Amino acid sequence: SFRGYRDIIKLEILKSFEKGIEINADIYKLGESLYRQNPRKWKEEVKTDSFYLNEHSIKNLKVKVNLVNSGKLKNQDGS
Repeated sequence: SFRGYRDIIKLEILKSFEKGIEINADIYKLGESLYRQNPRKWKEEVKTDSFYLNEHSIKNLKVKVNLVNSGKLKNQDGS
């Protein structure tokens, strides 16, 4: 089921994001994305004395899984 993969991947992304916040690192370059989409908002966010990301910075996360190969190989006889 793809749902199980999506849940695992989503959890790993969020855990990595939180670890990055602990060391004031923008590991997914969200600040760069904001700068490119809305430079004025980016300037407001980085003016503060504290790091511009926090645990509430990701409000919604969608994960789409496209499984190309399950990792299992079939024998040439079809089994």
